[in-house]
Amino acid sequence: MLNARVKDLDVSRNQPGESAQELLSATLKDRHREITELRLAGWKLGDKSCEMLACVLQSANSLTELDLSDNNLRDSGVQFLSKGLSSPHCILQTLRLNQCHLSKTSCKHMASVLQRKPSHLRELDMSGNDLQDEGVELLCVGLRDPQCKLEILRLNQCHLSKTSCKNMASVLQRTPSHLRELDMSGNDLQDEGVELLCEGLRDPQCKLEMLRLSNAGVSDKGFFCLAVILLLNPCVKDLDVSHNQPGESAQELLSAIKDPHREIKELRLAGWKLGDTSCEMLACVLQSANSLTELDLSDNNLRDPGVQFLSKGLSSPHCILQTLRVAGCKLSDKCCKISACSLQSANTQAEQCV
Repeated sequence: MLNARVKDLDVSRNQPGESAQELLSATLKDRHREITELRLAGWKLGDKSCEMLACVLQSANSLTELDLSDNNLRDSGVQFLSKGLSSPHCILQTLRLNQCHLSKTSCKHMASVLQRKPSHLRELDMSGNDLQDEGVELLCVGLRDPQCKLEILRLNQCHLSKTSCKNMASVLQRTPSHLRELDMSGNDLQDEGVELLCEGLRDPQCKLEMLRLSNAGVSDKGFFCLAVILLLNPCVKDLDVSHNQPGESAQELLSAIKDPHREIKELRLAGWKLGDTSCEMLACVLQSANSLTELDLSDNNLRDPGVQFLSKGLSSPHCILQTLRVAGCKLSDKCCKISACSLQSANTQAEQCV
């Protein structure tokens, strides 16, 4: 039996076998146990376990975070869970269903959960499932509901296209909009999808602070739209556009970040094929008054000249960068020495360089 003081339990990536039911019963159904966070990722859970978890959520409990990622839940399992999530006793705030073999049907179940009164759910991860555009359309019915208070939504690698961007834009335009973080990385959104998403991002109701569009098939036209949005929407503080092909619009985006009225704190540009010119512009950003604390330039062809430009920015008294990632950037021994000198500068605040 668990000590009654244990509140956070992570038993992921284990093989509980038939003991899974006993453990769930002992830890969650016992009213003397106040488990608030439970991680059961990779447990090979199915319908029966979801039914038991639903019973727990329907009874008086303290559970606020539940991670069921990498389990074979399927739509039938989520249907059981939705009954528990819709209970007035359920106070769950975070639910992770990453890679659970779900389809659009699960989106319909989750939409009904988001529409319940009151809705406590604040974070939902449905990444790595074959939801497709139709699934996101169903989910957005719940996201647009006045009862929905969801702040973080992850839909990474869900086989989505530009159609899902149009639906998500309508969510960002709702009054009031509670969504603060959106991850649609690993989907074939392309430029047209980003343009549609930008319609929501430019709306005054949009309060999105973190946007992740890594590996989304975005090129020149899409990046130009993002650059314009960054100038119009001061809320965005964390931007991940890694592994895309920005073309000439790379300069437009970096110019927008340089604007003193923008407060970009975290910027990920991995796999951008950046060269000297972009590094020179990034150095200008670091040398000006800015809010950048994390910069990811991994998998770019920076080489010695690019790092020399960056070192000037890193040595600036305006630079407050704490994390710099340059993995896979073809740096030579000379580059490493230049970086070391910059990091040893009296002005640099970098805490992590990888």
